[in-house]
Amino acid sequence: MDVAAARRYTLRLLFMVLTPLCVLIGANWVIDPFGVFQSQVLPIEVEPVQSYRKIEYLKRNKAEYTGIMLGSSAIGFTPPALVERHLPGSRFYNLWTSSATQYENLAHLRYMVENFPGIKTVYLQVDLTLGMTEYRHTNTTYARRLHPEVTGGARLNFLWDYLTVLAWDRLERKVRINLDSDHTAPITDFEHGGHAVAVAIEEKLKDNPQAYVTSVSDFRRKSQRSLKNLRGNLNAAALSEMKALCNAKGIRLIVFTHPEHQVDMDRFVFQEYAAFLRQIASVTEFWDFSGYTEVSRQDVLYYEPGHYRPSISELIAARIFGTHEIKETKSFGVLVHVGNIDDRVAVL
Repeated sequence: MDVAAARRYTLRLLFMVLTPLCVLIGANWVIDPFGVFQSQVLPIEVEPVQSYRKIEYLKRNKAEYTGIMLGSSAIGFTPPALVERHLPGSRFYNLWTSSATQYENLAHLRYMVENFPGIKTVYLQVDLTLGMTEYRHTNTTYARRLHPEVTGGARLNFLWDYLTVLAWDRLERKVRINLDSDHTAPITDFEHGGHAVAVAIEEKLKDNPQAYVTSVSDFRRKSQRSLKNLRGNLNAAALSEMKALCNAKGIRLIVFTHPEHQVDMDRFVFQEYAAFLRQIASVTEFWDFSGYTEVSRQDVLYYEPGHYRPSISELIAARIFGTHEIKETKSFGVLVHVGNIDDRVAVL
């Protein structure tokens, strides 16, 4: 093969390789299936990468935050105002991230303490299901990745990964949702507290709560008890680090458990669940809102079993801070520590 032919062959090969890559990069930039680049060509987002978007917002808006809320999407529907009303003069940001375990919460706490010295209160929810079964998500889980500044990774590598990932399902889904004028899924309000908002679902619950509950099949899910405490020691160790960090910085750490809906409680192996509560108690006192309660049995207080409405968030904050009377129930929420964990387990 002569030089000219070799050059033509090389150019054709480069064209064949680079063209699909350029198309993929263009699609990921314009459609933005993970909400990283904020192109706004398709404005309705599909579960954007929470950590990246929230840290980017906080970097651009160096407001004087005095508190942060940490946890999985279960705490996502808690507006910071529900906590701020109990702490006059405070300003919170809800830094929940999808499926967050104490690994993610610890990473975010370290970042916030280092970059926002005004933080005085941490409002931390422990998701029992995740705490017992998961710990660290891999970097291949694009929907759950942490911001590179939180993990100490390279920003360019992070962005390159999202430009070159082939996530056909996410691409197709975002296009389809943006063409559907009736899309009513919850959205995250990054600029006003970081919490999730479910306007359309709240309207359905207001108009006909029973019809909405009937339409959500997960409320009728039948599950055998199967969730075992496989990762509790790791999550408890991370929680211990958070406790030590808060103590060193003079930060008030408020820990509470997710008020699991009764169909999710049905999945727990009781001794495993009790062991995880003991692991938490060995590290720090916490408010326990788990168990079969008057609240967990009311479907109308949940969007679906994994996510409770702000009305429960309000009950939780009122119980923790004790500044408002709880009319619904006085047995919802118990302060647990090493000294009374055995009594609590016995009651459960």
